[in-house]
Amino acid sequence: MSTYIVGDIQGCFDTFMNLLKKINFDTKKDQVYLLGDFLNRGPKSLEVMNFIFEHQNNIKVVLGNHEIYALGLYFEAKINKKPHSLDKLLSDEQAPKLFEFLRNQPLVLSLENNYFVHAGILPKLSIQEALDESHKISDMLKGDTIAKFLTDFYVNYKLDKTKAAFASFIFMRMCKINGEADYTYTGTIKDAPSDLVPWFKLRNDQNINIFFGHWAAIGFLQYKNYFALDSGCGWGKVLSVYCLEEKKLTQVDNIDIKKSL
Repeated sequence: MSTYIVGDIQGCFDTFMNLLKKINFDTKKDQVYLLGDFLNRGPKSLEVMNFIFEHQNNIKVVLGNHEIYALGLYFEAKINKKPHSLDKLLSDEQAPKLFEFLRNQPLVLSLENNYFVHAGILPKLSIQEALDESHKISDMLKGDTIAKFLTDFYVNYKLDKTKAAFASFIFMRMCKINGEADYTYTGTIKDAPSDLVPWFKLRNDQNINIFFGHWAAIGFLQYKNYFALDSGCGWGKVLSVYCLEEKKLTQVDNIDIKKSL
């Protein structure tokens, strides 16, 4: 049995299939964990979603900002009037089933001493607090007031501890020195303003690993026990997977969209 962690797929289904083929993914014994943003940007979000749903015993996911956006569109907390890469998924006859599945997925997931999140975890939150906040958010996403919850969240996600945690899970890259999240900077670490620090450099988690995506500009990066796995697939670059048992990185070129980053 092998355990694989995959970075942001961004609707690039053919690239994802290529990656699974390259690692000889076996649905009878292997497990795959997706770090969010498996939807949107690329041309085949519906195909990605269907594949995840059909293989949910082998594929576990955490929600990223693009999945939350998709939920916002589906439950009418967000309005988009222009052609969109999610249109095919939103209008499919299986959409009710797929979005019911999606809204039941976590923001933070654990496997023994490994933790999976899309963007990051606020430095002031312990791992247990992060899991607790993830459960609170999941309860709201599963509830009848999901549209109001998401509408309020998008208006102001700094209002309380739970919304701040939610924002860090799906949006955060950098923090100020005091640990307050910054949601504006998207570039490389070396080009960042001097008053900003990568969120993981302000944490001091012992005896655990944290895997995350979201930060395409830095590609694959291992800093101590923190692993960044968004290697820009959504921008036409490569898709990355990390095998826990072998501690091995594998990448494939994007075959769905042209390189643009």
